[in-house]
Amino acid sequence: MTLAGKTRSLIINTPYLRPEQHWGDTQSDGSLPIVSTRRSAGYEIFDTRNQTRRFIELEQVNKIRKRVDDWREAGYPGVTSVSRRLLDHWCDPDQRELPFYFCQLEAIETLIWWVEAQPSYK
Repeated sequence: MTLAGKTRSLIINTPYLRPEQHWGDTQSDGSLPIVSTRRSAGYEIFDTRNQTRRFIELEQVNKIRKRVDDWREAGYPGVTSVSRRLLDHWCDPDQRELPFYFCQLEAIETLIWWVEAQPSYK
């Protein structure tokens, strides 16, 4: 992809870490800015008849992401010993040739959070 005379990759995050940036909306000059935050969960609706688009945010998903992030940063309070050992194993880079993708770990963390997290994190 060429942006402002520079060749850039469309991939701007590593799959192994929490996404920290995303491509913003196209600017009037045709450029795509990089926004230094994780993209909100949601979807876009494009209306080709009226040449419009709108973004529908998935508010509950964004709330859950934040709560799981807080729970992870606090050390998974309330998690069972079995889940703790599994999380430690899955997050240990020495256990496999390639680590899990962040989205894979986040999905299992979310499931464990839903079942085991202390009520204050829900």
